Amino acid sequence: VLQPFNHRAKFNFNKVYLKEVIAWLQPSMHGGLRWVFEEDYKEKAKEHLKVALSSVMINISPLTPGHSLIAFQPHTCTPQIAVRESILLALRVVNTSARRDIRVLFNSTGAWASQNHLHYHIAYIGDIFASNDRSEKVDDGDSGGGGSGSSDATPPL
Repeated sequence: VLQPFNHRAKFNFNKVYLKEVIAWLQPSMHGGLRWVFEEDYKEKAKEHLKVALSSVMINISPLTPGHSLIAFQPHTCTPQIAVRESILLALRVVNTSARRDIRVLFNSTGAWASQNHLHYHIAYIGDIFASNDRSEKVDDGDSGGGGSGSSDATPPL
């Protein structure tokens, strides 16, 4: 489904609050990726909207802990169609993650994407299954053990 970007839409990723931006992504010429977290980027954000930076931002309706979004060069107002450069960026995000359970997901307007503005989802599948992990010891009161049911899950990002 190909729909043009709607500049008059109620929301697009150029309208996010700066406090919702986690980091900016700067691809390097050699296939790497630099995650920029510095506060001075937030102060200069208007300037950065004019250059080819993508951003990672919070998801206001997360499905799992750490569920966030990659907005691919929001200033270009590209509709929700996967283009080569955005796919390469998504792969770089996966490649630079410290977590092996990271997944980058794409949905289109034909698959009920709520925004027709090019973006990907970041999710961690370990977080999806953590609540169903049957290997945790549970103190049932009879074992005399001290099973706490606690988890050493690595925090997202």
